[in-house]
Amino acid sequence: MNTGSTWIEVTSFSSSYTIYARDGGITETSSFTIAVPSVVGPGETAYLLADIFTDEGRLADYDRAEADGYFEETAEPDAPLTVGNSRVRRAQFGGGVEVVGEISNPGSARVDNAQVGAVYLNGAGEPLGIAWTFAENVEPGGRRGFEATSQVPQGIGGIADTLLYAEDAGF
Repeated sequence: MNTGSTWIEVTSFSSSYTIYARDGGITETSSFTIAVPSVVGPGETAYLLADIFTDEGRLADYDRAEADGYFEETAEPDAPLTVGNSRVRRAQFGGGVEVVGEISNPGSARVDNAQVGAVYLNGAGEPLGIAWTFAENVEPGGRRGFEATSQVPQGIGGIADTLLYAEDAGF
Protein backbone atom coordinates (compact mmCIF):
# COMPACT_ATOMS: atom_id res chain seq x y z
CA MET A 1 0.00 0.00 0.00
CA ASN A 2 1.20 3.50 -0.84
CA THR A 3 1.38 5.09 2.61
CA GLY A 4 2.95 8.29 1.27
CA SER A 5 1.36 11.49 0.02
CA THR A 6 2.48 11.31 -3.65
CA TRP A 7 1.87 9.02 -6.61
CA ILE A 8 4.47 6.27 -7.08
CA GLU A 9 5.50 3.83 -9.79
CA VAL A 10 6.34 0.33 -8.58
CA THR A 11 9.12 -1.21 -10.65
CA SER A 12 8.65 -4.97 -10.86
CA PHE A 13 12.02 -5.96 -12.36
CA SER A 14 13.85 -3.94 -9.69
CA SER A 15 11.77 -5.60 -6.95
CA SER A 16 12.72 -9.07 -5.75
CA TYR A 17 11.59 -11.93 -3.54
CA THR A 18 13.14 -14.85 -1.68
CA ILE A 19 11.28 -17.94 -0.43
CA TYR A 20 12.76 -19.91 2.47
CA ALA A 21 12.24 -23.55 3.42
CA ARG A 22 11.59 -24.60 7.03
CA ASP A 23 15.26 -25.65 7.32
CA GLY A 24 16.33 -22.07 6.49
CA GLY A 25 17.52 -22.84 2.96
CA ILE A 26 16.52 -20.70 0.02
CA THR A 27 14.14 -22.48 -2.35
CA GLU A 28 13.40 -19.66 -4.82
CA THR A 29 14.66 -16.14 -5.44
CA SER A 30 14.08 -13.82 -8.38
CA SER A 31 12.66 -10.52 -9.55
CA PHE A 32 8.94 -9.96 -9.87
CA THR A 33 7.43 -10.19 -13.35
CA ILE A 34 4.84 -7.43 -13.22
CA ALA A 35 3.25 -4.90 -10.84
CA VAL A 36 -0.49 -4.24 -11.07
CA PRO A 37 -1.22 -1.47 -11.09
CA SER A 38 2.31 -0.15 -11.45
CA VAL A 39 1.26 3.44 -10.72
CA VAL A 40 -0.63 4.00 -7.45
CA GLY A 41 -1.85 7.02 -5.57
CA PRO A 42 -1.78 7.65 -1.83
CA GLY A 43 -3.71 4.94 0.03
CA GLU A 44 -3.86 2.63 -3.01
CA THR A 45 -2.40 -0.88 -3.21
CA ALA A 46 -0.17 -2.39 -5.88
CA TYR A 47 0.52 -6.10 -6.24
CA LEU A 48 3.91 -7.43 -7.28
CA LEU A 49 3.32 -10.60 -9.29
CA ALA A 50 5.44 -13.56 -10.34
CA ASP A 51 4.74 -17.03 -11.67
CA ILE A 52 6.64 -19.41 -9.42
CA PHE A 53 6.99 -23.07 -10.36
CA THR A 54 8.60 -25.34 -7.82
CA ASP A 55 8.68 -29.02 -7.03
CA GLU A 56 10.04 -28.44 -3.53
CA GLY A 57 7.00 -29.86 -1.75
CA ARG A 58 3.86 -28.64 -0.05
CA LEU A 59 3.09 -25.18 1.30
CA ALA A 60 3.72 -26.50 4.83
CA ASP A 61 7.37 -27.14 3.82
CA TYR A 62 8.04 -23.40 3.50
CA ASP A 63 8.92 -21.07 6.33
CA ARG A 64 8.51 -17.58 4.88
CA ALA A 65 8.74 -15.32 1.87
CA GLU A 66 10.48 -11.96 1.89
CA ALA A 67 9.96 -9.23 -0.70
CA ASP A 68 11.92 -6.09 -1.47
CA GLY A 69 9.75 -3.66 -3.42
CA TYR A 70 11.24 -0.78 -5.38
CA PHE A 71 9.35 2.38 -6.33
CA GLU A 72 9.90 5.99 -7.29
CA GLU A 73 7.70 9.09 -7.32
CA THR A 74 5.73 9.80 -10.50
CA ALA A 75 2.89 11.94 -11.80
CA GLU A 76 -0.77 10.98 -11.55
CA PRO A 77 -1.87 9.27 -14.79
CA ASP A 78 -4.00 11.42 -17.15
CA ALA A 79 -6.76 9.12 -18.41
CA PRO A 80 -6.35 5.65 -16.91
CA LEU A 81 -7.62 2.62 -18.80
CA THR A 82 -10.66 0.92 -17.31
CA VAL A 83 -11.65 -2.75 -17.17
CA GLY A 84 -15.21 -4.00 -17.58
CA ASN A 85 -17.48 -6.74 -18.89
CA SER A 86 -15.31 -9.35 -17.18
CA ARG A 87 -15.78 -12.80 -15.76
CA VAL A 88 -13.67 -15.55 -14.24
CA ARG A 89 -14.19 -19.12 -15.42
CA ARG A 90 -12.51 -22.50 -15.64
CA ALA A 91 -9.90 -22.44 -18.36
CA GLN A 92 -10.91 -24.18 -21.55
CA PHE A 93 -7.65 -26.15 -21.53
CA GLY A 94 -5.27 -27.31 -18.83
CA GLY A 95 -7.53 -27.13 -15.78
CA GLY A 96 -6.57 -23.58 -14.80
CA VAL A 97 -8.55 -20.40 -14.31
CA GLU A 98 -9.03 -17.69 -16.89
CA VAL A 99 -10.38 -14.17 -16.81
CA VAL A 100 -11.94 -12.55 -19.86
CA GLY A 101 -13.11 -8.99 -20.30
CA GLU A 102 -12.43 -5.77 -22.11
CA ILE A 103 -10.43 -2.66 -21.46
CA SER A 104 -11.57 0.83 -22.45
CA ASN A 105 -9.40 3.80 -23.34
CA PRO A 106 -11.12 7.05 -22.28
CA GLY A 107 -8.03 9.07 -23.24
CA SER A 108 -7.15 10.98 -26.39
CA ALA A 109 -4.05 8.94 -27.30
CA ARG A 110 -3.78 5.43 -28.69
CA VAL A 111 -2.33 2.83 -26.31
CA ASP A 112 -0.08 0.52 -28.31
CA ASN A 113 0.42 -2.04 -25.53
CA ALA A 114 -1.89 -2.27 -22.54
CA GLN A 115 -0.86 -4.43 -19.61
CA VAL A 116 -3.80 -6.24 -18.00
CA GLY A 117 -3.47 -7.93 -14.61
CA ALA A 118 -5.83 -9.94 -12.42
CA VAL A 119 -5.33 -10.75 -8.74
CA TYR A 120 -7.56 -13.54 -7.39
CA LEU A 121 -8.50 -13.17 -3.71
CA ASN A 122 -10.00 -15.60 -1.20
CA GLY A 123 -12.82 -14.71 1.20
CA ALA A 124 -10.35 -13.13 3.64
CA GLY A 125 -8.99 -10.81 0.91
CA GLU A 126 -5.70 -12.69 0.61
CA PRO A 127 -4.16 -13.22 -2.85
CA LEU A 128 -4.54 -16.76 -4.23
CA GLY A 129 -3.16 -16.32 -7.69
CA ILE A 130 -2.60 -14.04 -10.63
CA ALA A 131 -3.10 -13.79 -14.35
CA TRP A 132 -1.74 -11.22 -16.76
CA THR A 133 -1.61 -10.47 -20.45
CA PHE A 134 -1.28 -7.64 -22.95
CA ALA A 135 -3.84 -6.06 -25.28
CA GLU A 136 -2.58 -4.16 -28.30
CA ASN A 137 -3.73 -1.10 -30.21
CA VAL A 138 -6.43 0.36 -27.98
CA GLU A 139 -7.66 3.42 -29.85
CA PRO A 140 -8.85 6.61 -28.08
CA GLY A 141 -12.44 6.03 -26.99
CA GLY A 142 -12.08 2.37 -28.00
CA ARG A 143 -12.27 -1.02 -26.32
CA ARG A 144 -10.23 -4.19 -26.66
CA GLY A 145 -10.99 -7.68 -25.36
CA PHE A 146 -8.52 -9.71 -23.33
CA GLU A 147 -8.12 -13.21 -21.92
CA ALA A 148 -5.54 -14.35 -19.36
CA THR A 149 -5.06 -17.88 -18.05
CA SER A 150 -3.22 -19.12 -14.96
CA GLN A 151 -3.12 -21.85 -12.37
CA VAL A 152 -4.73 -21.21 -8.98
CA PRO A 153 -3.91 -24.00 -6.50
CA GLN A 154 -7.30 -23.70 -4.74
CA GLY A 155 -9.14 -23.78 -8.08
CA ILE A 156 -11.95 -21.52 -9.16
CA GLY A 157 -14.04 -22.46 -6.09
CA GLY A 158 -11.56 -20.71 -3.77
CA ILE A 159 -11.83 -17.36 -5.56
CA ALA A 160 -14.10 -14.89 -3.75
CA ASP A 161 -13.08 -11.71 -5.61
CA THR A 162 -10.96 -10.65 -8.57
CA LEU A 163 -9.15 -7.33 -8.82
CA LEU A 164 -8.56 -6.22 -12.42
CA TYR A 165 -6.15 -3.55 -13.60
CA ALA A 166 -5.15 -2.19 -17.01
CA GLU A 167 -2.59 0.44 -17.91
CA ASP A 168 -0.35 1.60 -20.72
CA ALA A 169 2.72 -0.65 -20.70
CA GLY A 170 4.74 2.14 -22.30
CA PHE A 171 6.28 0.18 -25.16
